[in-house]
Formats: sequence, structure tokens, C-alpha cells
Amino acid sequence: MTSPRKSLFQPDSRTARRNAAESRFRSFGLLAVLISLAALVLLLASVLSSGLGRFARPISISRLPCPRRRWINPARATCRR
Repeated sequence: MTSPRKSLFQPDSRTARRNAAESRFRSFGLLAVLISLAALVLLLASVLSSGLGRFARPISISRLPCPRRRWINPARATCRR
């Protein structure tokens, strides 16, 4: 069995080791969160860089309305091919 503590205000070697382990644990947890955030930023940048060009696509000629006599559905203004 362990010897009784001398004082509550004087940390012994076990307390110092436990505090050091707690500090390492918190540091590793913070490091893991930062790494995951960096990976998320890289993934988001990759998705945006490959997808932003799709928003600047020119208008397709097939989407322009045709003369009125060739419309199939006047509400949608689409042409018959």
C-alpha cells in the first residue's frame, strides 16, 4: 500500500507524472483536431477548385427558345428536334 500523503498542497511525484500525462493527452488531442481541420480545408479547396469552373459555363444554344410555331409546350418554351 502507498504511504499517506503529507500535505494536500505539496504535490508528490505521482501527481507530477499524472499532470504531465494529462498535459500530453490534451496536446495530442489539440494536434489531432488541428490536423483534421487542415485536412478539411484541403478537401474543401480541392472540391471548390474543381467545381467553380462549372458555374461559369456558357449558355447552351439548345436552351434558347425556338420560333413560336415549333414549340411543343409553350409553358416551357422548348423546341422540337
